[in-house]
Amino acid sequence: MSQLFERYIKKRGKSPLPLCSLPITVLSYALSYPVRSVGQHLTAAAAAAGVYLLLDYMLPRQIVYGSTKDLSPEVPEGWETALVQLYIASNRVSDAKVRAKLQECENLCRKLQRLHGEGLATGQGLEILANSCLPSALRLAEGYARLERSPNAHAKAAVDAIDGAFSRLHRGLSQAVLDAESAGALDITAEARALERMLRVCAVLPAELQEEDNRCKIYP
Repeated sequence: MSQLFERYIKKRGKSPLPLCSLPITVLSYALSYPVRSVGQHLTAAAAAAGVYLLLDYMLPRQIVYGSTKDLSPEVPEGWETALVQLYIASNRVSDAKVRAKLQECENLCRKLQRLHGEGLATGQGLEILANSCLPSALRLAEGYARLERSPNAHAKAAVDAIDGAFSRLHRGLSQAVLDAESAGALDITAEARALERMLRVCAVLPAELQEEDNRCKIYP
């Protein structure tokens, strides 16, 4: 029964008490008075409707369903800073498609934050994203901005690898948002760790370029 109430609340955003009052009021009336005639049935229905309307008027119009178990941690302190830094770094990228991809990743992160606030994106996922994944993406964006104008063939290979990493980051974040929205409540810790590993592995800067210019080292 509690699962039915939870689904009702999430769908309607209202308390189920007015709805529950209908059968309770009718049953209470039937136990107190004989309900035989049409008039008595109408009186019971009117009483149930009156209690329903009274509760609907008095109770909050909008409520948030919550549980005391498996509470998600608070949004990490560095979350907003990491997103702002990623946005600034994306504006240094000349390629419009790559810049738009990075900014969409930022928007997806903000959607995850909203879902986290609604109790849908749970777990330590945001903390992992803020402390590891987003800083890695930031370093990649800064590296991309430095390398995209370089005529060096190794730089071109690195730029393509970073672009591929950003594409995988975008797909991963999109899937995490989609899963959290469709599943009702999802622990995104595993998804965040997968994105973190992807950023650390999928855009490895060629060793030859690192030897030529240590400033191009973009991984921690």
